[in-house]
Amino acid sequence: MHIHIIGICGTFMGSLALLARGMGMKVTGCDLNVYPPMSDQLHSFGIKLIEGFAQDQSQLKPDLWVIGNVATRTFPIIELILNEKLPYISGPSFLSNYILKNHDVIAVSGTHGKTTTSSILAWIFEFSGYKPGFLIGGLPHNFGISARNGKEGGIFVVEADEYDTAFFDKRSKFLHYTPKVAILNNLEFDHADIFCDLREIENQFHHWIKTIPSKSKIIINKNSDSLAKLVDRGIWSEIEYFNIKDGWRYKNLDNLNESSTNFKNLDDPYETFLINDNKNNELKISTHLLGEHNKSNILAAVAAAKSMGVPLTEIVESLKYFQGIKKRMELKGEIKGVKVFDDFAHHPTAIKATIQAAKKKYISITGLTKTTKKNGKLLVVFEPRSNSMKIGAMQDQLAEAFIDADMVFIYNNNLNWDIKKLFSALNPPPKIFTKIDQMINQIINHSATGDIILIMSNGSFEGIHNKILNKLTD
Repeated sequence: MHIHIIGICGTFMGSLALLARGMGMKVTGCDLNVYPPMSDQLHSFGIKLIEGFAQDQSQLKPDLWVIGNVATRTFPIIELILNEKLPYISGPSFLSNYILKNHDVIAVSGTHGKTTTSSILAWIFEFSGYKPGFLIGGLPHNFGISARNGKEGGIFVVEADEYDTAFFDKRSKFLHYTPKVAILNNLEFDHADIFCDLREIENQFHHWIKTIPSKSKIIINKNSDSLAKLVDRGIWSEIEYFNIKDGWRYKNLDNLNESSTNFKNLDDPYETFLINDNKNNELKISTHLLGEHNKSNILAAVAAAKSMGVPLTEIVESLKYFQGIKKRMELKGEIKGVKVFDDFAHHPTAIKATIQAAKKKYISITGLTKTTKKNGKLLVVFEPRSNSMKIGAMQDQLAEAFIDADMVFIYNNNLNWDIKKLFSALNPPPKIFTKIDQMINQIINHSATGDIILIMSNGSFEGIHNKILNKLTD
């Protein structure tokens, strides 16, 4: 079978291409911007890439056209497909019909933490010998790839995105998946380019819940008011909660007693905390991941893995070796005692959580009765790049998200709202730039040994990470 993927260089569609190739299909594809690293990855799998969306691609004569949500009616190839009545399908539908149907699917959803939780789950299963398949919206360091087929008939972990499917199918992607276990991590307003308000997103989640079989399990974050509303609207599957007093929950060691807080070894690579499962078994977790949000992500992953029969001892051991995900507090380098991190956070809630985690780990460590300060500042560099940010959604929450940063540098790339006014209450006020080089010079001028430079963007940010590191060597 030959498939041709329109919009192949996106994270989801590129991963889909790898899965289809892994099944022995002939795969070709096209996109507007065909460049590394995705182009290199696809070429290495023998996938032919075409620049642009011209109609002459019909000469390839694929058996099926797989259309990504980047495609619109303005694309010449789309008009040809419709006019000639050529067979086409959306990416999520293809995933469901050709790949997921032969697996036990674990779907991870939520506004935040999908990629991290999915990656943790895939690694737990891998460490425990399950050889899972997966499709993840990021690059887990443990695997080095974003997708693979896994064992036939085995477990498949899929990041269940709420973004829309295609120009001809405006349902959320996850509505195409029928999971054996579904995780609902959290639910907030996002994707203002396709959703008018939170209620619209809640409706998509509710529609999905209505399609999940009664013999499946839904693992739900008890701390989310929006998810509680969904439960009230009706659930027909087995429910298991996490972040609940008498069930799955985590406890910080520094909340138990001061002696358990590691004040002496401030550079300990592990975060250590306790988990209680739904039978009140207590587990000591050691992980390289930082922050309260990641403890919650781990909690959800552990609950899901246990529900699939993975022994708790193996789960605990596997977490020690989980290496994280590209662009999730990823250390890009250290020069002259200045650490440069890259992070994907672009929603106010995620921005705030990541900043707090970095501050606690690298700038200060707070115990029950005292705080140990390290020498250094937290410099946050932010690119408001997401569609929601560009149109000014969630402005009211944005300034507060940066309150724990010592200095904030913002790249204003033709935003249509007054970013300076919005951040005027911050002390010190952020430094705002329209040119990358000028911003880099100011970041370097304000950095010193012991500082953390945390770069936050859901894109490449014009390679600013390496530019800063190179500048630090001067």
